[in-house]
Amino acid sequence: MAARRLCADALREVLIAVDRGHADLIEALARYERDMIEHGFRAVRGSLANMRRFHAESPLARAITKALFRGVDLLPPLKGAFLGRQ
Repeated sequence: MAARRLCADALREVLIAVDRGHADLIEALARYERDMIEHGFRAVRGSLANMRRFHAESPLARAITKALFRGVDLLPPLKGAFLGRQ
């Protein structure tokens, strides 16, 4: 949700700059697209790093991860924080 808001805010700023005559529409949208592509690749790299961290092949690491997720699921405030819904 926060990422969508970030992208929407960035697009809004681009459109406001164009509307106020501070930027050319095509150039501003191209810059926005480049920024969003980089943002997307950063998100994918972060997701891949998390996948590698949380889906370890070691039985001990898997057991610890399972216990962590079960603990988070049992405590609503912690679950909200973990999911970014504070």
